[in-house]
Amino acid sequence: RKREDFVIFDDDPLQQFWFYPEIYSYVILDETTQKFGKKSAKVVLDPKTWSGCGTGFPELDLTDLKPTGALEYWVKGDTGGEYWAHGLESRSGGGVSSVNAPDIRYYTDITDKWQKVSIPFTDFTSRGTYWDPDARASRRADFFWNRISTISWYIDPRPEKEYIFYLDDIRFVPRQTINMSKKVKEIKGATLDPSADAVP
Repeated sequence: RKREDFVIFDDDPLQQFWFYPEIYSYVILDETTQKFGKKSAKVVLDPKTWSGCGTGFPELDLTDLKPTGALEYWVKGDTGGEYWAHGLESRSGGGVSSVNAPDIRYYTDITDKWQKVSIPFTDFTSRGTYWDPDARASRRADFFWNRISTISWYIDPRPEKEYIFYLDDIRFVPRQTINMSKKVKEIKGATLDPSADAVP
């Protein structure tokens, strides 16, 4: 039987997005810029510090999709040249753990036009991590592909005064619908290509 997509956001006004830091970052449903339907998610992040957004949903079991599946969504930048990294979170014990994928520049160049992107599950780090607030450091943790509950997009500090991009038609797919081979060229200054092997 053909596996169906897990649709996370597709013009749903009830879909909740979170963001940080809350003072200068936000996500709103925008009715003036959309790829499909009537709305997109307009993401505004604070580039002066680590900043990000995400969306949660009831736990999904993506175990069978991991070898061939992907996170896919449509995106456009406000001016072009924007970039970010991707995270997935799962329940782990009494908290959450996360895995991360390289930043979007490894796959495509963001412009002010809509384009579809596809991040293979196999590109996410193999080990999970969690943030230890007491040590102010990341620690290793088990990651469960049968308990996925969050997608996140995040940036590190950068010189821009504002950072805006738009998301639409966010979904998990059992097989990639487009092939986005990683760029061969070295990306100068890329700091969002996480390596869980370096985490204690």
